[in-house]
Amino acid sequence: MTKSTSPLLRRAHSGTTWPPTSQLPSKPSPKRAPFFDSLAQFYRNAYLRWIDSTKRSPEMRAVRITETVALLKAGEKERR
Repeated sequence: MTKSTSPLLRRAHSGTTWPPTSQLPSKPSPKRAPFFDSLAQFYRNAYLRWIDSTKRSPEMRAVRITETVALLKAGEKERR
């Protein structure tokens, strides 16, 4: 995989399990992908680790994904 590949795609190929699509936000926001990709690796990884830390609670994972999408739409580079 090349370095220009999106961090989300690299994460998807790393063996991480993602929640079922029924738990994802209903409207994807492709306009926010460039914002996510423009974040420093530290911030991208922080979002992904925060979501991934709920391995035993799929409901909480869906909540965190939704919250992450909302924060990215608002242009927030880190969760406070």
